[in-house]
Amino acid sequence: MAPEARSVDIVYFQAGSGHWTAALALQAALQRRWPAWHVRAVDLEDVVAGDRLYRAVLRAGIGHFNRMLRKDQVRDLNGLIRFGIYCHDRLTPRGLPRMARYWAGSPPDIVVSVTPMNNGVIWRSARLANPAVTCAVVPVDFEEALPGYWFVPDTDIHYLLGSSRLREQALEGGVAAARVHPLSGRVVHPDSYAPGPSGSEVRARQRELGLDPGLPTVLVSFGAQGSVLVRAAARAIAHAGMRVNLILMCGRSAKVAGGLRGWASGMPTAVLGFVERPLDYRRLCDVLIGKPGTMTIGEAVTEGRALIAVRTPGMAPVQRGNERWVAETGVGEVVDGPAGVPAALQRILTGPERYRERMAARRTRGVFEIADLLPTLGACDVGTGRPAALLR
Repeated sequence: MAPEARSVDIVYFQAGSGHWTAALALQAALQRRWPAWHVRAVDLEDVVAGDRLYRAVLRAGIGHFNRMLRKDQVRDLNGLIRFGIYCHDRLTPRGLPRMARYWAGSPPDIVVSVTPMNNGVIWRSARLANPAVTCAVVPVDFEEALPGYWFVPDTDIHYLLGSSRLREQALEGGVAAARVHPLSGRVVHPDSYAPGPSGSEVRARQRELGLDPGLPTVLVSFGAQGSVLVRAAARAIAHAGMRVNLILMCGRSAKVAGGLRGWASGMPTAVLGFVERPLDYRRLCDVLIGKPGTMTIGEAVTEGRALIAVRTPGMAPVQRGNERWVAETGVGEVVDGPAGVPAALQRILTGPERYRERMAARRTRGVFEIADLLPTLGACDVGTGRPAALLR
């Protein structure tokens, strides 16, 4: 029996691109599973807009992080995370009612966060708008970087967790076992599970992009924000004299895209800026090159394309667990920098079958499990909703 119609808000923020991508994936899964539900993805900046200081700090932090990300110059990420948690924990009692105004006109029945460091604020402000709201958090990492990054144990939040390490950390951190819900794996857009285009359609699309259907195709992308690493990886492949097609996705970095459009690579090359639906381009490639982000890994495994994950030392606090998983499972290659890309690419192209077999064994259906699980989760324990309990 289908559950009654619910309104669901999925909260993301725009630091990098993984949280936004996860929100859209979950929104699509819920809308398809429960057509009568009203599901929307909402930006955390809009949720907290009622507290101008909190929003200003949040916006400044996100902007600073994205600028560093584009330049591959992320520094002291642990410090940034600690500062974010510090600001969260010191929100004044006046701030929560201001934030709750965002939901006041149409309080959601369920709030799902795919955003770290702010989940206590999201939960507490949502409860002011609807004391019976069901709140859930879906981490988009393999492990929690620092205590308080994902888990807020003194709340009624449900945690939907796609790795054994996250489940261990939740319980060790004081989250009640009844609030910990295991998933088989990561959130990936439902479209990634659908059959791709035929071989003839792929070849036709490659020709439209100026590529050679007779060559292996490599897609290089470091997220929607873009990164200088796209250029560095492409040039490493060219310098090695490899004969492949290149699809270079530069995201929102006009500077990187502009520099590559005038570049004589010596290979069939398509340079793209930000695209709304990267899946359409991933389906044209044999190998993905990018950052070891959780969404990137999940998409590669689900779609059966070996991944070359380029370590970014500054991102280690949130990506070291991802790197470890790729290396241990053998679904791709992890390299220390763009200079290591050609050798890893050569290894994959000379033995692609073993990577496909490993990926097939690791395919999961986490996003569909979430869609089935959400209607069964209990609402908040309204008996603990005393105003004094809404702040630490």
